[in-house]
Amino acid sequence: MKDKIHFRSFGQSGPVCILLYGYGGKPQHWQAVAEKLALTHRVIVPHLSPVYTSRNPLFFTVQVELILQFIEAHFPNEPVHLSGVSYGGLLAWAMSIRRPTLFAKVDLVNPLLPSALDHVQVPELKYMLRVPFNPQTLALLLATPIGKRFLKKTASILGDDSEGENGRIGQLQGRKLFFVVQMIHRFSWILKNEDWSWWTKTSLDPALPKVPTRLLISKDEPLFSFETYQKFCSEQNFTQLEMTATGGHLLPLSCPEEVSQFLLEEEQQFVQKKLVNE
Repeated sequence: MKDKIHFRSFGQSGPVCILLYGYGGKPQHWQAVAEKLALTHRVIVPHLSPVYTSRNPLFFTVQVELILQFIEAHFPNEPVHLSGVSYGGLLAWAMSIRRPTLFAKVDLVNPLLPSALDHVQVPELKYMLRVPFNPQTLALLLATPIGKRFLKKTASILGDDSEGENGRIGQLQGRKLFFVVQMIHRFSWILKNEDWSWWTKTSLDPALPKVPTRLLISKDEPLFSFETYQKFCSEQNFTQLEMTATGGHLLPLSCPEEVSQFLLEEEQQFVQKKLVNE
């Protein structure tokens, strides 16, 4: 990867809080949350396009290492509060396994799960990501009525503007359609070529230092069932599982107030306890 990871910064002082958005997402997905956290934190939202859309596809393990190196280079010797949504949540989970001493705590918001294709409960999405299409065949398929319905459904889950890009996604043609094809093909390649069993086995190693990790999901999360998340939380021995009533997949975008409160919850409790003791 030749391009450097740049970032947006919010706030002037306080603990460092790094927010990772999902695959195919954008920093704006965390904008409202970042502005709220910036009152008490220095908030960093890395631009992950060089990692997600590098010229040559990068294994998930390589992506994890590149973002870790970014953190080590820019925030040495600073305890980091790491949060991620969707694929960014999966990255955050893996990063805490690889360098647990870097992080004070980790929060996962509707994260993708390791071996995601075994757990996704949207049949159309599972089919498109699992079947070994080449880009040309995938482009032809997405141009059909079936492909257009798939794009609209996926956009309704992962998108952020039903009146804008999502409303037009079924009409994509030419270069814009090919860009979407490349993103789907790349994402499928990443999911199918990673050794997820290694990550799961390593995460359960009792000798591995554990970072306090919490999980926030929405009741209407469309990709994974509550039972699947609950099992993941139990197996990983996370410290907390909370659920919002609504919000869909992109909770930081749809429910920034609730996500902000969740991310600050432990610190607020600590401050309140300290004031009572004093």
